[in-house]
Amino acid sequence: MQAKSFCVLEYAKCSSVTSVQRAFLRKYGKAAPGHQSILRWFRETDLDDVPLLPWVPDLTPCDFFLWVYVKDKIYVPPMPTTLQALQERMTVAVTETCYRTSGRN
Repeated sequence: MQAKSFCVLEYAKCSSVTSVQRAFLRKYGKAAPGHQSILRWFRETDLDDVPLLPWVPDLTPCDFFLWVYVKDKIYVPPMPTTLQALQERMTVAVTETCYRTSGRN
C-alpha cells in the first residue's frame, strides 16, 4: 500500500510514469510497478482530499530543453565575476535562443 501511495503522489507531482519509476527505484531499491499499474492507480485515486505542494522541487521542462541550448553560452570564459553579470549573460542567452528557435522572445 505504501508503494502504491508513493507512485500515485509522485505521478500527481510530475505526470511522468518514467519519473515515478526512477523515483521508486531510488527510494525502495527495487523494480518499480509497471506503467499501466501506475496509471490505473492514479485514475482510481481521488486526490481532492490530498494536500499537494503548490510547487514541484523536481526538474522542469527547462532543465531538459532550454538549459541544453543556453548553458554553453553562459559558461564561456571569461566567467562572470558577479551575480549581476551572470544574470545578464543568462538573459542574453535565453533571449537569443528564443529568437533563434521561434522567432520571438
